[in-house]
Amino acid sequence: LDIAAGGRLRLLRCDTRDTWGEGPDPSDWWYRLTVTGPRSHRTVTAPAASVVHLRYATEAHSPARGVSPLQYASLTGQLGANLEQSLGHEAGGAVANLIALPEGHNSPAGLTEAIRNARGRTLLPETVAGGYGDSAGAPKKDFQPSRLGANPPAGLVHLRQHVESSVLACFGVGSPLGPAGLNDGTAAREAARRLWGLTIQPLAAVIGEELTRVLEQPVTLDYGRPSGMADLAARARAVGALVKAGVEQSDALALTGWDAE
Repeated sequence: LDIAAGGRLRLLRCDTRDTWGEGPDPSDWWYRLTVTGPRSHRTVTAPAASVVHLRYATEAHSPARGVSPLQYASLTGQLGANLEQSLGHEAGGAVANLIALPEGHNSPAGLTEAIRNARGRTLLPETVAGGYGDSAGAPKKDFQPSRLGANPPAGLVHLRQHVESSVLACFGVGSPLGPAGLNDGTAAREAARRLWGLTIQPLAAVIGEELTRVLEQPVTLDYGRPSGMADLAARARAVGALVKAGVEQSDALALTGWDAE
């Protein structure tokens, strides 16, 4: 929390921080903060009363530092990193077309180095047959280009998609909202409602409490009623069903989030 020109309060985002204090009460802590600009930075020492410090899922041995969902599921994160590395090796390999030719027929001498630097070109390795005329001994595939490039196993790709869903679940995001989600609008809308209600709104409550503490004014962040177009049809149907069941229209509108406020 900083005071800008004209006495206006503003929140500055800090780059790094160092927290110290004797007890577990966050109000007794002090902070050494680094505020970074485009070309310079400055260090500020501030009490807890002027620092908005958001923490998620803290642990007893480290109350000043939150734990991300992916840290809780560290094995899932490690598995995802290993899969990304394996797929990166697959995609980063040599890419070329190989055509086998008889010995002495313009075959490059340093084939290993040529494959390493292929970059999509066509390479001419030596054939295992004696020559073009050896129809009985020459493999038919000798004279057909063979693709050399990324060919990750299907199981590896499938496992990565499952890990992707697990990582999203760690952050409260349902798999229908991920890149590998099914093309199902109903499932996506339900996953979005669960995201708003079970993840975003609880975090908004934590942020509101912290802002209330620092600003000394009641602050409430309400993300409990997303009003996206995908949700309007379902809410309209809910209003109709409630009115048909005998609920007053004003009460039905209030229950579905369409009250006057």
